[in-house]
Amino acid sequence: MQATERESHESAVATESASATKDASDEGVRSEKAAPIRLRLESRSRELAARLPGTAALLWFGLTVLIAGVPSTLIPSPGFDPSWQAGIGFAVSDNLRFGQDIVFNYGPWGFLDWPQHVSRTQAALGFLFGMAAVLALYWVVYLCVRPRWSGGVAGVIAFAVTVASAPAGPGGRLVYAGLLLTLLTLHDRFTRRIDTWRDAVPVVLLTAVGTLLLQVKFSEGVVLLALAGLVAVSVASVRQLIRGVGRALATFVVTFLVLWVGAGQRITDIVPWVRGSQEISSGYQEALAIEQGEFAFGYLTAGFLALVVGFLALRLAVRHKTVATAGIVVVSAVMLAFGFKHGFTRHDPAHEVSFFLAAGFLIVGFTTWVGRPAVALAAAAAAFLMAPSSLANYDPFLARNQWRTGIELLIDNDYRLTSVEAGRARARDTYQLPESIVSELRGRPVHVDPMELTLPWAYSLDWHPVPVFQTFSAYTPYLDQLNAEALIEAPADQVVLQEATLGIDNRNIRWDTPRYLLALACNYRVGARAERWTVLHHSQNRCSAPETTVSQPVTAGTPVLVPQVGTGEMLVARYRPEPSSMLASLVHLGLKDWSPIEVGADDQTFRLPEALTDGPLLVSLPAELAWQAPFDAFQYRQLTFNRAGTVEFQVIKVQ
Repeated sequence: MQATERESHESAVATESASATKDASDEGVRSEKAAPIRLRLESRSRELAARLPGTAALLWFGLTVLIAGVPSTLIPSPGFDPSWQAGIGFAVSDNLRFGQDIVFNYGPWGFLDWPQHVSRTQAALGFLFGMAAVLALYWVVYLCVRPRWSGGVAGVIAFAVTVASAPAGPGGRLVYAGLLLTLLTLHDRFTRRIDTWRDAVPVVLLTAVGTLLLQVKFSEGVVLLALAGLVAVSVASVRQLIRGVGRALATFVVTFLVLWVGAGQRITDIVPWVRGSQEISSGYQEALAIEQGEFAFGYLTAGFLALVVGFLALRLAVRHKTVATAGIVVVSAVMLAFGFKHGFTRHDPAHEVSFFLAAGFLIVGFTTWVGRPAVALAAAAAAFLMAPSSLANYDPFLARNQWRTGIELLIDNDYRLTSVEAGRARARDTYQLPESIVSELRGRPVHVDPMELTLPWAYSLDWHPVPVFQTFSAYTPYLDQLNAEALIEAPADQVVLQEATLGIDNRNIRWDTPRYLLALACNYRVGARAERWTVLHHSQNRCSAPETTVSQPVTAGTPVLVPQVGTGEMLVARYRPEPSSMLASLVHLGLKDWSPIEVGADDQTFRLPEALTDGPLLVSLPAELAWQAPFDAFQYRQLTFNRAGTVEFQVIKVQ
């Protein structure tokens, strides 16, 4: 009996031992299976901890917000640039239709880039937009440089380059933030080489912000959407390609329609607006291709930085030979082209900043890839040193004062109204418009020619502009014709207030822009005049169809005698230059036109946009159609062209 109990006890102990051994074995198996997951989580945690900002980075971010995130204190004012900047806000507040009433390279959300106190809502939205741009750029820069430097050093770098990017404005800052996000995404794909849900985020984010920028400033939206497209297609498989492109297209369509309709625009106006914006962007490249000031140093510095960017990008592509590194080369080419077009087409110190910022941010993005990030950062520093106009950009006390005024304008409505009224009074003091002129304008739709869009606001007039509201921007025949048709089809009581002024960039104001000016001369009669201002009233067309009198070939530099016309006749010219060589055309398309068309009219020489050479260019204006200089009665005696071609003279009889 005892033997049986002992055997039973031993059997139970053996069973428990076997069970314990099995449990331990199972636990070991589970532990072995969990080990890779645990290691991955620990690695990811360390990576996140390394990128999370510390106290120093947060302090530098706060200083960045203080200096770079200031709210707008701008109130509409007279002048060339202030007028078009305010004009975008005027168009929105007056509920004008973009694509029909307004054609510009800024869209219905363009006021976000130039927020002025046209209305409190516009100023507030502009403040939020600018703050979002500062936040995005600072933290993307921080993420780029943090893996190579401590949090404090990364914060200093992010602060310095974010503040240095002030000339780019909020839209430009978002473009550069998108560029760095693109480079980070390509680097992430290069290191992981697997498809996860994380791949969808950059494509959707870049596309959504790019679509917004498209309706802010057309060219900036195009380049950010191009970056989004590059991220979508820089993948290793067809499946990933289809997914990426599908996400981008869906995001673009939904975001565009929501923003367009949310801005109070009509779906039917989308195509005309896109066409007009594209015409302005493309026409700008040729019409404003000029050199101003001391330009050699800018070209030399830009050439050095382009070589640095090209070397770094090509070195990565040759070493690694992956889709991601090939994408780096394309991104670099896109951004350098964007920077060059914006910075060196109308070349002066204020514009060339665009190229230096693009090159600088490209090099900052490369610090994630290169073996010697300090060398790359030194090259980036050379680019950013070309950007700020002065150390005042980094002045916290100046920023403090701007915060004080900007917040007061946003919060205190009485203060804002008082400031706006003071702005109107300052503008009226500048314009000095006599009461006789003002009374003739009141109660009628008014277009101000050629550029002072702030004037109707200053005098509380009914603003009714032509589509390209600063007429010198009608760089192409399509845009010129839009303005001409708007004048002809305007309401019967439409008036044009014209200021006697000279053309910009050595362009002839009498030829800028030709179809519009011909419509103005033929369809408007002179009203009140005072000093530099003339009121023109809409009337019946007084001009016959043009009849060709002379058509002849011209050689470069040889004067052409202008035919004489009789009383009550107007003479116009149509010049058709010989096409440039294929090599010159490629240089013009890819870089810049360094040989613009110039036309001598008697003893003066003017630049003439090639797209507008077919005119019809006014070479003789009779007294019956004249108003005041430079549109008083005149006749050129001879014309001289710097490129061979054909010129045709046509007579228009005044009825």
